Amino acid sequence: MKVKRVIVLHGLYMSGLVMRPLCSRLEESGVKVLNLTYNTRDPNRDAIFTQVDEFISDEPSALVCHSMGGLVARAYLEANSAPSHHVEKVITLGTPHTGSHIAEKMQQKGFELLLKNSVDQIDYIARRAEIIATAAHEQSSMSEEIAHSIDSIKQAAIDNAAGADQVSAASMELDQLSKQLQKITNGFRLR
Repeated sequence: MKVKRVIVLHGLYMSGLVMRPLCSRLEESGVKVLNLTYNTRDPNRDAIFTQVDEFISDEPSALVCHSMGGLVARAYLEANSAPSHHVEKVITLGTPHTGSHIAEKMQQKGFELLLKNSVDQIDYIARRAEIIATAAHEQSSMSEEIAHSIDSIKQAAIDNAAGADQVSAASMELDQLSKQLQKITNGFRLR
């Protein structure tokens, strides 16, 4: 039976934002997608499993997971709910099925808190930048260049999220671009 629904689960210290490009491609192929964001430091299994169950219903489904998302998917399948029997495919990318020494060391050193806060800031700034870029695009062709820069910086920040210094630099650059876009949109409001 053809898969009609896909649940996408992100990895450790990330959010659904990093999975958006993949989700867009999946939606273009005609499947319904649930891009589930969850707290990776303290995932609420019941809430996650309920959302997945409700989304699957009784449709043929697949799980596409990165890193920790694969562990969440495995736990979901082991819980053996009725909707989980409709999962026909599971794809995991970089999932530490046998454990992760790096994550353990990060937790011991307290580094995960710094990284998590940086990722949260990037998510917030990226969402704000998208809103501002949309408004500016309606007012000026110049916003196309800025929006492209924001997308490039956002992708670079996501790609380099493992390095807190790189994330911080990208966050500051996004903030500067957001301020520049705000000035542009304010200039159009005054006219």
